[in-house]
Amino acid sequence: MDNQINYLALCRHQIESKLQWADSDHWRHQEFLLLSDKIFAKSGVSLSVNTLKRLWGKLIYEHSPNAATLNALANFLDCENWMEFIAKQENSTKPTGVTIPPINNRTNPPQLSRNGYVKPLLQWTTVSTTIILIIFILYRSSKNSASTFQIDTPERVSFSSSKVVHGVPNTVIFAYDVQAIRADQFSIQQSWDDSRRFSIDPLKKEATSIYYYPGYWRAKLLVDTVILKEHDLLVESDGWTMTLDHEPIPRYFLPEELLGGEILGVKETIYDEAIQGLSQLPWLTAHFIADFQELPMDNLQVEIRLKNDYRAGLTTCRNVQIMLVGSEGFFSIPMSMPGCVGDLRLRFSDVVKEGRDHNLSAFGRDLDQWQQLKIQVIDRQVSLHVGEDLVDSFKYQASAGIFYGVRIKFKGAGQIKSICVKDSSDEMRVYDLVKN
Repeated sequence: MDNQINYLALCRHQIESKLQWADSDHWRHQEFLLLSDKIFAKSGVSLSVNTLKRLWGKLIYEHSPNAATLNALANFLDCENWMEFIAKQENSTKPTGVTIPPINNRTNPPQLSRNGYVKPLLQWTTVSTTIILIIFILYRSSKNSASTFQIDTPERVSFSSSKVVHGVPNTVIFAYDVQAIRADQFSIQQSWDDSRRFSIDPLKKEATSIYYYPGYWRAKLLVDTVILKEHDLLVESDGWTMTLDHEPIPRYFLPEELLGGEILGVKETIYDEAIQGLSQLPWLTAHFIADFQELPMDNLQVEIRLKNDYRAGLTTCRNVQIMLVGSEGFFSIPMSMPGCVGDLRLRFSDVVKEGRDHNLSAFGRDLDQWQQLKIQVIDRQVSLHVGEDLVDSFKYQASAGIFYGVRIKFKGAGQIKSICVKDSSDEMRVYDLVKN
């Protein structure tokens, strides 16, 4: 059991090193959501946010993780399974002159001492345990020392931001003052995405970054690996913005390139030109990000009418993803043609359902026709309707925070006929984002 705990500590350390995020002591719900997505993308296994929080000591849990969880963690670290991860640690920590028995292939019977104990195995177990404990102690020591810095006058430390325009692309100006801090490294992380982190000069006062997508972000000022200050950052879409999602810069569609009238979408000839020559079809995304005056995600009703009748060789499944953006989490409701439901993924805060091990066939529809989707959340109790059918009902635990908007993503030139957002607890709060 002790070895298992120490191997888990090493695994967490290696995952943190790979992520290059802030110290895990400062991780919040959103960081665990993002880690869950990264592990799923790498391993194909969905670990819940609560499982990850237990592994990182954020929640109390007295049982050992199961084999599937351990294998998913190992997969994220480029190991085939947990036993390979252990073998790599043993091989990397093997002292000179010590022969390590194969993990699961001890073909030679061990020799017994006069009192009946297995001598070589006992000797190796003692050495292996000692080595792992030493590494664990060094890891904890290095983690603590890596986050050590000195602040001479804390009241002088500041961090804020301002936007140049309303809409996207948008340059955000970060104003900071860290001259009272003595440390090795200073950086700003622009969003949940760890790849959007850049170093700053502690002797300067400003740094800028361009945001190409609208959204709700939490900007962080980091000293070494510690989050010193953070604040909310809302980059609004200025009404509807439609993008073809290339990285790092999307293709924006101009107002005259949209369908106009009562339907939100891109003209098919314009869309065909935009995707010409592409071997993989990017998402076409309709963004509406704004300040909805503290509208709660946990008491929300959204009704959407859409279709995706675009036919081309790269759009066999014609996937649709409806994403509701919150300050602490998000909701993601998938749709596709009926034959493709095995690859769908439904998410509401800490609840995740995969098409590979859940029946999501109710979200497989004829997308040549207009489909009506109703999402209702009352005190975190979710009810999902497609047409007149109640297709799913469940409750999530972790609050998703405040509602900041919607993203609707299409594989193909999908169209939106109506979107209505309501406060489930206040019938007077109604937002018709697309009205028809």
